[in-house]
Amino acid sequence: MALLRAVDEWLVQTTAGLSWILVGDDVGEWVEGCARMELPCPAYFYTWHHHVKGDVETFLVSLANGSQVAPTSSVAVDVDVTLVHQQWAVLCPSQPPQTKLESVTSLDARNFLELLPAMKSPATRTQHELMKVVALKDWTMRHLLAGYLARGDITNGTTLDMTLAMLHDGELGCFEGTSTHTPVIVWLNGGPGASSMTGLLTEMGPYRINSDGSLSRHPHSWTALGHMLFFDQPVGTGYTSAKNESGYVNSQLEMAEQLHVALTAFFTLHPEYASNPVVVAGESYAGKYVPHIAHYIHDKNNQLDKSSVINLWGIAIGNGEMKPLLQTLSVPDYALALGLIDQEQFIQHRQSLDTCASLVQDGKLVEAFGVCQRTEDEVRSHLVSYSPRSLTKTLSTYFNLPETREALNIPPHTLWTSIDGSAYGDDPAAPSIARHLLNDEMVDVPDAILETLMNHYHVLFYAGNMDGSSCNHLGVSRVVDQLHWDGADEYHTASRRPWTVDSVGGVGGLAKQSGNVAVVVITNSGHLVPTDQPEASLDMMRRFLTQRSFHQG
Repeated sequence: MALLRAVDEWLVQTTAGLSWILVGDDVGEWVEGCARMELPCPAYFYTWHHHVKGDVETFLVSLANGSQVAPTSSVAVDVDVTLVHQQWAVLCPSQPPQTKLESVTSLDARNFLELLPAMKSPATRTQHELMKVVALKDWTMRHLLAGYLARGDITNGTTLDMTLAMLHDGELGCFEGTSTHTPVIVWLNGGPGASSMTGLLTEMGPYRINSDGSLSRHPHSWTALGHMLFFDQPVGTGYTSAKNESGYVNSQLEMAEQLHVALTAFFTLHPEYASNPVVVAGESYAGKYVPHIAHYIHDKNNQLDKSSVINLWGIAIGNGEMKPLLQTLSVPDYALALGLIDQEQFIQHRQSLDTCASLVQDGKLVEAFGVCQRTEDEVRSHLVSYSPRSLTKTLSTYFNLPETREALNIPPHTLWTSIDGSAYGDDPAAPSIARHLLNDEMVDVPDAILETLMNHYHVLFYAGNMDGSSCNHLGVSRVVDQLHWDGADEYHTASRRPWTVDSVGGVGGLAKQSGNVAVVVITNSGHLVPTDQPEASLDMMRRFLTQRSFHQG
């Protein structure tokens, strides 16, 4: 009976796109109701032949007219059983079909299954399905959605976005009251090519992955603050892929266009979150992604009617790359101040970066990137470790497990990858995503974009004080210092002061805050702040989202 109920519940869930669905024997009221709506609602008597053995399960659906088909499924059961299940189903499409009723009533089993989205094979499943996650090993959170979101015809249908929607599990720590006040935090890792699944399982997600591939509950997850959407984007990141080279983005504008379509698709699928405040957050190379998609949302919102806007509230950029040349110039300064290089080495590195600056001025951006990247690598070679506690191999193993793909509604044999595209420099053998964004590597986020966002939304810049890359706190501060937004004068006269983390009672870092803009340096942290200082990063985000002063105890 448990298996029978599982099939019933599964069928009801997977036909949610239809306005009327009945599984059972009493079909009279439903047929009458559909008739009043003047919708054709054929009733079918069908038989499930369901065989399950271990992880392998098969279905055979038979209609009364004798036609049969064996679709795929993802019902979570762990018993060996063969079930014959007979029942009625009445299906009413939300819109009258283009074909006449006569042709509808003569559907064979295969066409019948086209009305049931989750009965399609992963290869043909509609791209707009965002499916519920079930049976993910070590994962006990109740509210988890995962799947692909289509991006229309922007790239000729060659690509997909993958998102994990982490809906809060239990009471929120700082947003009591109506759920429409709860923020939706969109998280983007950088790279380019770094999967946001790394953020999910190594930074601020509700679980942390261990070196043996198991998961442990993370007590300082940002899911305590809001609903979280982890997007794998642009194409070539994580589980996403393109059929050909035309599917990859070549600029931040193309990235923003595609991600905006995916976000719109999510809120269309889940209108219950459409009015919630949205915060776009990310780190590293996502210092480009975040302001570009936020500004694109800002522009689109001014063109759309109120029912279609994305309720953008603010952005948060962690150790973000926004102005590559300016920030790379800070690398020798940072290394010299920490005693990692001597004065002679400093002069040599600055001379190399002067060459990079000249190439940028001449418009030779690819050559400039090669020089800047090699110089940064040379300086960073003096560091003890740039990215401690790397779990790249563990993550790759975990996300390429068949059971992980199945649980996350990913087609079988889909490869998961996560790379630091910038680390390839100008190597012609770099992965596609890195090659297509190579010309963008040395392009600044325009001042106008950052200033517009700082004038209209809440903005947080944060950086770990021990990050020795071009995304170091010194370079981030220099980016902010040269911007001219409405509150710039007040910001420049504000003082940087220690900030105390509530949960530990110790100093989490230094914060400079003015109005809606805050710049925070987190102590004893490197490139991945939520990984290195989870309690401090949670306190930081809580203060940002509630607009509580960093200098308030």
